[in-house]
Amino acid sequence: MIVTLTLNSCIHKYVRFTDQDPGARVVRGVRGGYSAGGKGFNAARVAMKLGSRVLAIGPAGGVTGELLRSCVAAEGLPVRLVPVAGWTRMSVCVYEEVAGRFRELLEAGEDLSAAEAQALEAAFLESLAPAECALLSGSSPGSNLDGVFARCAGRARASGKRVVLDSHGAPARRVLASGGAPPHWVRANRTELAATFGAAGRAQLEALARTWIERGATGLVVSDGPGDLLCFSTLGDFCAAPPRIREVNPVGSGDALTGAFVHALGAGAGVAEALALGAAAGAANAEQFEIGAFDARRCAELRAQTRVARLPPQHASGL
Repeated sequence: MIVTLTLNSCIHKYVRFTDQDPGARVVRGVRGGYSAGGKGFNAARVAMKLGSRVLAIGPAGGVTGELLRSCVAAEGLPVRLVPVAGWTRMSVCVYEEVAGRFRELLEAGEDLSAAEAQALEAAFLESLAPAECALLSGSSPGSNLDGVFARCAGRARASGKRVVLDSHGAPARRVLASGGAPPHWVRANRTELAATFGAAGRAQLEALARTWIERGATGLVVSDGPGDLLCFSTLGDFCAAPPRIREVNPVGSGDALTGAFVHALGAGAGVAEALALGAAAGAANAEQFEIGAFDARRCAELRAQTRVARLPPQHASGL
């Protein structure tokens, strides 16, 4: 089982319309919908779709928190939602169909109280026992949550779980600066790694990965939008070229990548295959308007179009 922890849950609201009169103040014929969001929820959705057992843990509060509960119940996503006072934030995904224009309007999340942060951490630790993998995903909306991932990563690793971190900013820095062993896998995009650790170029990314590997990590997986994925690890260095698709909504593609990657590892796949499946899932997600709304068959089709190559040692930091 994969247990995911999200510090900053959200509701994805989807708005589709045809802009027949750009000057009109009211746009009619709008279609919409909702789904649960936050990186851990998105990753869990994809891992479940591919065949893993999952449990997604995160906070839920206010009227939007009740909507989050309704969404996960409707899609059958196993969750443990921790009640909080603040309202769950909204992510509004807007798509104009004729021009194919997409935009996400993302609210900032609210920090939890110290007691709420402790309850969220406790919910995760209480759910660890049956899990094979602990996935810590997303950003922190405030200082009371900044250290939760670091404590949870240490406890999960000490319990013999595979620990995967897909985060940036203060929570990621706290995890990777702690004195204990780092997560087994770190997953992030180039922009996040540049902002969090100052590593932007290929050589810097590899050097960053090697410092974590020396402390006990297995590797680092770096995405770059529709560009190639890079993987530096104890099991080899790889580059994956995602398939070409018509992009509709890129939001959540990194989460789909992570969910597919941890699913594949849990199913016994090697790193190259896990990377390929992750690249395919990210592409499949970007083809759809609703996040994670692709099926496993489409992911398999795109996996067949994904190329993975091992990076020879002499080229690993020079390409």
